[in-house]
Amino acid sequence: LEADRWDRRPHQLSGGQCQRVAIARALATSPRLLVADEPLSGLDPDLRQRMIELFRSVLADPRDGAATRRTGLLMVSHDLESVLALCDRAVVVDAGRIVEDRPVLELFRAPSSAAGARLLSTAAGKAAAHA
Repeated sequence: LEADRWDRRPHQLSGGQCQRVAIARALATSPRLLVADEPLSGLDPDLRQRMIELFRSVLADPRDGAATRRTGLLMVSHDLESVLALCDRAVVVDAGRIVEDRPVLELFRAPSSAAGARLLSTAAGKAAAHA
């Protein structure tokens, strides 16, 4: 967020700016776990990519050369592109019950539940409609 907007009230900011402020406030406390509900929804493509990079830096994994994993992420999302970019595991919930809990890539390759298959086919349909 630009420095000239730091003293503005929430109603003086755009939705995307408010979203970035909320994420920054949450990260400022150096949490061990960040719970994010649709954290990238409604962002334009450039900002979305920058936010993915920010999340990746905060979620740095020792296997990728980071000294320690700094923050875990529990992300609630229907945005499968974000899930693929940021998550190791995915949980699919249907009618309040967990029907899948597995590595993201396994879910994307072959969902083992009807709800997982519906989620992936809906996302594929949306992607095709925007192509």
